Amino acid sequence: MLEIQNIRGQAYDGASNMRGGWNGLQAFVSNDCSYAYYIHCFAHRLQLALVAASKEVIPVHQFEDLRVAQAAEFAYLIEIDEIETRRGLNQISTLQQAGDTRWSSHLRSVSSLIKIFSPACEVIVKLIDMGTTSSQRAEADSVHQGMTSFEFSFCKKRNTDVPDMNARYVERQGRARHQQADSTIEQHYRVDIFCVAIDSQLQELNRRFSEHAIELLILASALDPQVARESFRIDDICQLVNKFYPQDFTDFEKEQLELELHHYEHNVVQHSSFEGLSNISELC
Repeated sequence: MLEIQNIRGQAYDGASNMRGGWNGLQAFVSNDCSYAYYIHCFAHRLQLALVAASKEVIPVHQFEDLRVAQAAEFAYLIEIDEIETRRGLNQISTLQQAGDTRWSSHLRSVSSLIKIFSPACEVIVKLIDMGTTSSQRAEADSVHQGMTSFEFSFCKKRNTDVPDMNARYVERQGRARHQQADSTIEQHYRVDIFCVAIDSQLQELNRRFSEHAIELLILASALDPQVARESFRIDDICQLVNKFYPQDFTDFEKEQLELELHHYEHNVVQHSSFEGLSNISELC
């Protein structure tokens, strides 16, 4: 049985029923213990932030939408026997659905598209002419324009070595549009895409990583034995007590804390056995 008043931290995934500020588990725990600060896994939060930021940049989002759209086209290729599915050959299982927090799945999914790039383009051209509905034909035309665009071929070339037949197809289909480009490759990708994407990511990171949580973790890191061996930050520990856990200490204990930490640094941090500690849990 957990004694709620002794909890000093919460760490869950980002599901709303866990992290919800009003009805989530973290809210119920915080209502009974205000010092049980909630920290969402930073690695997971970073992935979500970067994915969300990328979707705000139109060229990046269009490339992502194109990758998703090809899952349906790949199924059609198999249906019309354009791709064999025996063991060791191109299989539908190689085109995996990408998850927002599983970056490796994006690489596998895009790589499988590139392997069947040329036949996929040919089938999409057929769909433009022979699609059963007008919306299907329009969507196929939009996909074809994206796949034969300079932007897509550049991204594809940058991520893998494309077979010559695929490169020739892109060159043949997109030569006219390439000649109309007014800006250089460096200008386009540095200014129009790279800088815009970085700005979007910074805004999303600032939104998802609160100053309160960041400060708490920075101050708490002063207790980490590995950090303490490099530099024992007494001021940070005192600030951690006064700002985040004031009711855990009496006024007298707060007054004596700095002096006691100097003794701790001399007697504990510099002790030979302290060198073998790797985390706060071991220290405790």
